[in-house]
Parts: sequence; C-alpha cells; structure tokens
Amino acid sequence: MTANRIFKVRKDMLQAIEELEGHSGSQFDPDVIHVAKEAFLDFKELIHIAQSPQSNVIHEERFAYHYRDALTGVFSADYLNYFLQNNQETKTFQCCYFIQVHHMQSYNECYGWKIGDDTLKEIANRIKILFGTQNVFRIFGDDFVVLNKSHLHINETQIIERLVAGYELIEVTFKHFDLNDKEMRNWNELENDLAHYDTLGEWKE
Repeated sequence: MTANRIFKVRKDMLQAIEELEGHSGSQFDPDVIHVAKEAFLDFKELIHIAQSPQSNVIHEERFAYHYRDALTGVFSADYLNYFLQNNQETKTFQCCYFIQVHHMQSYNECYGWKIGDDTLKEIANRIKILFGTQNVFRIFGDDFVVLNKSHLHINETQIIERLVAGYELIEVTFKHFDLNDKEMRNWNELENDLAHYDTLGEWKE
C-alpha cells in the first residue's frame, strides 16, 4: 500500500491504516490489524518505499523480475511502456533502436520450433552484448527495441552480420529513433512509424 506502483500511487500511513481497518475481519485478521495499527502509529515518519528501480542492481532486478520475457530473458513490451512513459518527464533515454528479425517462420518450418526458439534467444543475447546494454525489450514476437541513455553510433552492417552469423535464412534490419525529436509514449506507436517500411526495411511510397 505504501509503495509506488506502475498502476497505483502509494498511500500515506493514515490512508494505509484506514484501508487495513476497513478490511479487518474480511481480508485481514482483526488481531493482526490491531497490533499493526499500534506499530504504525509509533512511527514518526513513514519510510517511503519506491517500487521503481533504483541504482542498486538488486532493486532493479526485483522490480524487473515480473517483466522478463519468458523465452528470451530480455524485458517485455509492458516494461518498455513503463520506461517510455517515464521518459516523457525524466528524459533519461535519448536513443532508440528498433530491430526487426525477418523470416523466423520459414526458419522454424525448416529447422523446427525448438531450434527457432533457441536461435531467437541467442539473437537477444547478441543484441545485449553488441549494444552493451541490458535495456533490450522484445516486442511484436520476433522484434526488439534497444534504449540508450546517449546516442549510440554503430556500424549497422557489422552488427547485423554478427547477429545473424551462423543462421541461414534469417535477416535483420534496424531503424533508429531520436527520442529528443520524437515523443514516444508506448511501443505500439512504433507501428505508425514502420507502416511505410516493407519487411526488409525499404521505404515504400
């Protein structure tokens, strides 16, 4: 109750006690509530416990645990939304790369879904290593987003070669977004910017 959450603002001490009392005997044991209320009222100041990630790695991992993509281990689209929404105020991130992995369906049909899943996991790991960041998010199934705090100048040809090395059929394309120029509040907004690109990243009239 006293922690800031993505979906709910934290309550202060008196509001939390009021909610505990309101659910005494239904959700909570009345004896426990009585003792808890006395303990809370002895506090001179409620310690603010923020649920948003802190600089400490443990806090970051605790917060991000529920936002890991089950297959690849990178972050999920929901967690990307959290970062993009906060970035409207904090301006923490300036650079965004949208990475599309093409022909995964053909690859799966050729080699099987298990190998396809293992390949996608390996590509996700390569993205983290090559971009030097943990801020990698899986969206649209076979696509990824990378957020950087400063503009990252990369050799796209070289990185693409390393991402698909050893994997026939698969191709990768990039699109870069400057978050200082573009207001992006959620990952779905990427669809509008990509509507004029075909599957290999070529501009369509």
